[in-house]
Amino acid sequence: MSPELRLSESEHEALRLRYAGLSDFDVVAMHDAGPPGLASPDAWELLDAEYRRRSLAGSEAENGAEAYLEAERQHEAILEATAPVLARLVQGLLDAAIAAFIGFAAALGVGVASQAAGLNADLSAALAVIAFLAVSVGYQVWFEFRDQATPVMRQLGLQVVTTSGQRPGALRLIFRALLRPVIMFGPFWYAVGRTWWGQDVLTGTRVVVLKPPTAAGRDA
Repeated sequence: MSPELRLSESEHEALRLRYAGLSDFDVVAMHDAGPPGLASPDAWELLDAEYRRRSLAGSEAENGAEAYLEAERQHEAILEATAPVLARLVQGLLDAAIAAFIGFAAALGVGVASQAAGLNADLSAALAVIAFLAVSVGYQVWFEFRDQATPVMRQLGLQVVTTSGQRPGALRLIFRALLRPVIMFGPFWYAVGRTWWGQDVLTGTRVVVLKPPTAAGRDA
């Protein structure tokens, strides 16, 4: 190879396009042959750059394929672990009863305190409603954020996860809890013996059979 022989700008671009049009096999074969097989240092630099570009693209494609397969495996695991319909019905009814009980207790306490403070009836009623909603919704959010499960869910061996199997974040759980009274008994059927409730679908969560805690990060 003659080190003094350099390509013109047009020749440089033409050779770059020629190498780009070669098959992966030809690029690898020419690269393996090394600089002596080329007429110019420019030619080697272009070939080496094309070889590296394709190697990087192949590596990224392989990593992307691995990530896709891992996501598919996680999705299949979530499907397999989705809680049965009966367990969801029992858990939903019991958690609703508990949330309603403590919500009413909170509303009653706020109502009595408001009247004792001399507030008018309308304001007392509004504060009581706010207390009911805050406590009944907070019951579900607090336990699902802290433990991924309410006390009832723990007893039934269930937990809440995102569709990718992570721990749900606070905002997701708040939205889920607010939707629950509206569509609690409007299940989206997935397969025989399995169900995804409306709030699960709309918030990207699933209730699955409980697994041991992992070191996975919490999702937003």
